[in-house]
Amino acid sequence: MNKILYELHWHYCSDNLVGVTVTPIKVIRQNILPDCFAVSITAIDSEGNKFQGSADNYYETEELAMQAAKKEITEAIKLVTAQISKLENQLNALVQYKDTIL
Repeated sequence: MNKILYELHWHYCSDNLVGVTVTPIKVIRQNILPDCFAVSITAIDSEGNKFQGSADNYYETEELAMQAAKKEITEAIKLVTAQISKLENQLNALVQYKDTIL
């Protein structure tokens, strides 16, 4: 088997996302191993490293990989926005209480 799939690489600087890249991997095995329940792969990455992984973590095209990245980033934005809203409410409550103290 010589199938090409694509993987995402998330790039961070000081815990902040600064980029996402997609690289091809060459799949040399894709099946369910004995005593396992899900499809796994053996592949070779763009640097020549051989590895095993879950088939669900890789994408059929570069476009699908980038769509998945965009979806994940969108979900992270929603989560952080909700966290900020909660913190703003907590801050406002503290400021209001502080103003009641003589």
